[in-house]
Amino acid sequence: MGRYDASLELIEKMLEKAPEDPEYLFRKGFVLYTSQRYEEALICLENSLSKCREFPEAWYCKGNVLRELGNYDTALEAFECSIEYSQPLSYQFPRFTWIPLTSSPKMKMDSSEAWYCKGEILFRQNKYEEALEAFSRSFLPGTAFERRRLVHEHLHR
Repeated sequence: MGRYDASLELIEKMLEKAPEDPEYLFRKGFVLYTSQRYEEALICLENSLSKCREFPEAWYCKGNVLRELGNYDTALEAFECSIEYSQPLSYQFPRFTWIPLTSSPKMKMDSSEAWYCKGEILFRQNKYEEALEAFSRSFLPGTAFERRRLVHEHLHR
């Protein structure tokens, strides 16, 4: 837990200077999620999303937190938002798409991982056709998962 505590300390210092910054709130939520402090993570992620709804990484992390808490329907909604807000607008290079949303350009994740998580939840809910569709979307050409599959095939020839 030491590295999580050190990360949280650093993020808290950043939040002291900018308590309303959605990126810092997201980072805190992500660290809390990775340290399995799901309820606290959810609060931070919801706070982050209240400041910036079009934040696919925060929606994706929130979906994972909700999945861990067993709240599958709300997790699906979060993954849907992640997918909606992570649609490529320009061109892709590994895993991210370049989009200038503000004066500080930001890298934007692709949606393949959110599609995969959505498929996993639908499968758990015995919604097999919907799960298959979601899994299929996670492996579409150009997505991060598809690129990893192609690299893996190339390396293991």
